[in-house]
Amino acid sequence: MPLTALAAVLLVSACGATGNASEADAGTGTIHDVAAAAAPAASRPAPAVAAEPVDREMLAEVQRACKADEFGEFVHLFVRAPQIRSHFMADQIEVIRDGRSSLVARDDYDDFPIEALDWNYIVPGSFGDPGDDGPPPVPQYLDIDTRRLADGAAVVDWIRATFTGDDEGDGLGEVIERLGQPGSLTFKRRSDGCWALAKDVRNPADSPFRAGKPAD
Repeated sequence: MPLTALAAVLLVSACGATGNASEADAGTGTIHDVAAAAAPAASRPAPAVAAEPVDREMLAEVQRACKADEFGEFVHLFVRAPQIRSHFMADQIEVIRDGRSSLVARDDYDDFPIEALDWNYIVPGSFGDPGDDGPPPVPQYLDIDTRRLADGAAVVDWIRATFTGDDEGDGLGEVIERLGQPGSLTFKRRSDGCWALAKDVRNPADSPFRAGKPAD
């Protein structure tokens, strides 16, 4: 199931509906389990941050996804709910730009590269308010995929892309062309079974995405 379709299911679930969304495909591609999930890493849960009110219902949805080992569902909720995001971040995030690594404290990390728009994902801020006289905003959509690592961690790969569109629903259709440099987000498995964002890399060497048109 494409991540865009999964997102539609999750929006219903977040409003109080019940049901078990399977960990399906993420992005317009398929979730690729590189290896079966290993024993959870011993990273400790991030402490609660009281900077703003916590959406308890959304927090419970995330915890259910973790318990069910549904990383695709976890990712959608993590992206869609910034107000709970700090609960699922490491104390320090390794940020890699142009091959240079630095550690950024959780409270100072403000460069998250993905934003939700309806059922889809876009470059943050690319669908802002243009004002009364501005042209209609055109969102910059992202192609997203996920994969598992042998140590229990999981990775979200992303890149800007153009799509064919989907006349029958809210999906994006097929990828026409991928644009620019890819990025990746690595989530370490916590001792409570959830994941925590631990690394944000731009233009990673191991990304499955490269700019250009997909091969036939």
